[in-house]
Amino acid sequence: MGQSIVIQSIEMVDDSIIVTMNRSLTSQVGEGYDSRADADSGGSFGALLAARLFEADDSIERVYVASNTAVLKLPSATDDASLTSSLSTAIENLLLFYPAV
Repeated sequence: MGQSIVIQSIEMVDDSIIVTMNRSLTSQVGEGYDSRADADSGGSFGALLAARLFEADDSIERVYVASNTAVLKLPSATDDASLTSSLSTAIENLLLFYPAV
């Protein structure tokens, strides 16, 4: 039930990962979260995405979601394919009620 979010691009810029999706999750006004607890207190799709991303990787320092873009701040620059894969899975399955196992 639900549809997967398609990731259109993932860019690494210094210590940040910029993810562009095919769905808008917030309005043009963005939402920023510094922790899973902070995201859990929000009630929007942006907050839900941030919570799932913090859950997928505890090294994320901040998540900022604006429209169809998410910016993830990491403690240092990384080019780790496994990190990108786990974050991609969390994003793609965000709106699925029964995600593929």
